[in-house]
Amino acid sequence: MVAALTVAATLIIPSPSPALACTGFSCTRGTPTLNPTDLPRPTLTKVAILGDSFSSGEGSGLGSYPKTPSGDEDFRHQSNYSAQALAWRYLANGHRPTPSDDTVFPWPVWTGSLFDTLQFLASSGADTNDLTHPQMDGATVRAAPQLDALDPGTNLIYFGFGGNDAHYASLLTTAILSTDPEGIGWRAVQTDEVRTRVNELLAVLPGVTNNIANALAVTWERAPNAQFVVSLYPIGVKPTGNPDIKAVAGTALDAMYFFAQSLNAAIRDGVTRFQADHPGAPRIRIFDPNTAGPGGTSLVAGHELGQPQSYFNGLTIRFSDIPKIGGFRAAQESFHPNQFAGVAIGQALAAFTAAEFPDLFPRGYNTNHIITNPAAYTDVPISDADLAAWRTQARNDLCASGQGTGDVCSAPAGPGTGGGGGGSGGGVVDYPTAGPSDPGLPPDPGVPDDPGYPDDPGEPDPGAGNPGGGGGAGGCEETDPDEMCTPDEPQQ
Repeated sequence: MVAALTVAATLIIPSPSPALACTGFSCTRGTPTLNPTDLPRPTLTKVAILGDSFSSGEGSGLGSYPKTPSGDEDFRHQSNYSAQALAWRYLANGHRPTPSDDTVFPWPVWTGSLFDTLQFLASSGADTNDLTHPQMDGATVRAAPQLDALDPGTNLIYFGFGGNDAHYASLLTTAILSTDPEGIGWRAVQTDEVRTRVNELLAVLPGVTNNIANALAVTWERAPNAQFVVSLYPIGVKPTGNPDIKAVAGTALDAMYFFAQSLNAAIRDGVTRFQADHPGAPRIRIFDPNTAGPGGTSLVAGHELGQPQSYFNGLTIRFSDIPKIGGFRAAQESFHPNQFAGVAIGQALAAFTAAEFPDLFPRGYNTNHIITNPAAYTDVPISDADLAAWRTQARNDLCASGQGTGDVCSAPAGPGTGGGGGGSGGGVVDYPTAGPSDPGLPPDPGVPDDPGYPDDPGEPDPGAGNPGGGGGAGGCEETDPDEMCTPDEPQQ
């Protein structure tokens, strides 16, 4: 079930023209930057979207996505409410304004006009290895290598990778499937499990930095005249004081914030490494939705998980699809940006792109006649029995396929009021914990088993930046720029 939400806040988005004011999500009446007669006639523009679920629009399809030729659901889960897809639509409308209202639906995916074209290649679950290799689901090819379809004459590439290389979604898998939310002291147990997993994954981030640098190199080789925008991940949790959400304690969400910051820092480091190794390459622009709001604020501030008007899906299970795709995949849309996030981030990304590349978009971006009617999943009550059955099935799916971590596969099934959901990456492996040179997370201040804990100040904010050292064996180096350092494992 979905429902439209009413948002009263006013969003001011900086742009190369005077700022565009949008009330809530009725952002449908922008204006071109300048009088079109004062500007050169725009030429053909080719834009590509490469990346994972946060680029494909996973979670914004509201349970409905494009179909394959055989009629099955296309597991790339592409949606027109992807922030990158909406940004391009606003930019294309600035190039050649549409004369009548054009309503945005999640699909079929819109790839352009006779003049401006979009290559929508992002795929849910993809990592950097899937740029040059087929994206596999066991023995089944889920998607062809993304770079195989990239036009060498592409002008602009939106690039969004790193989360699946870092096994980011395994934090939520650990939280939801390793802890019984009916157990005594479950908040403390779950938070401890998540903190342990965070410290394990911190050791992987040097390898993520290397993967991003290599991926940018091989992509630039395929499209040598393209400009690049690398998108960082919107952080859907607050630094501290997160409320409990279905099956996940607020204190566990607090612990995830530090890793999300560190992941974005590792991606930045990858861009820096690529630029240093390739001085002749174009300057890579980095779009950070966590600082792209007014005054450097986050575009998702006040709309994190558990907030009344959240920009992120909570636990979302498509029970009717379990027989076809399994328990874990049925929760694939969980914890991803929803349509409201797509609109807010998409407009900001369009403004950023127009400002950074005036030669490509001399008329800026234009929201006029692009009609968005964003909606989000409602929190539909699910019986304890259904959730407990799903939780057991999802764990069995992961562990039978060899994708589950030890904390998940060794956990007792037990009854539960909320086994929750997946996220975009399910394939995980156990890495060594961070070595002594890695500061890891700050000391645990303790987690009382108290339903009112969200009012507690919680653990201190460790601040932004990539944790030093990175000890352990998580990092890796590749000498072949066409081969990414990513474990060969299926992901969601």
